[in-house]
Amino acid sequence: MKVKIMMPIFIYMYGRTLLAKTMGVSQSIYVASMLSVPEIVIQKTRFELFAFLWRNKNDEIKRNVTYQLLSVGGLNFINFRLMVKSLQLSWIGRLLDDTNMFN
Repeated sequence: MKVKIMMPIFIYMYGRTLLAKTMGVSQSIYVASMLSVPEIVIQKTRFELFAFLWRNKNDEIKRNVTYQLLSVGGLNFINFRLMVKSLQLSWIGRLLDDTNMFN
């Protein structure tokens, strides 16, 4: 009986996670890959993502847990700060790869 009660809640949170990743973050990621992103924008985006996930209520799960994989009990939620940092670091590889320079 308890599993039936928890199942819709899990699907609901997982669905919100999926929507946040596909609709909310995809446009921001594109812009972040082209420009330098100020810290205030990262904080505001994270705030908006978690407000969407929890429907403008207090967090029900610690944020570090939401970033974890589903297999270990997390929600596989996107860590926007790490995503922006990884996009910035990917430019190093592009700059050092001189085979495609000016082609």
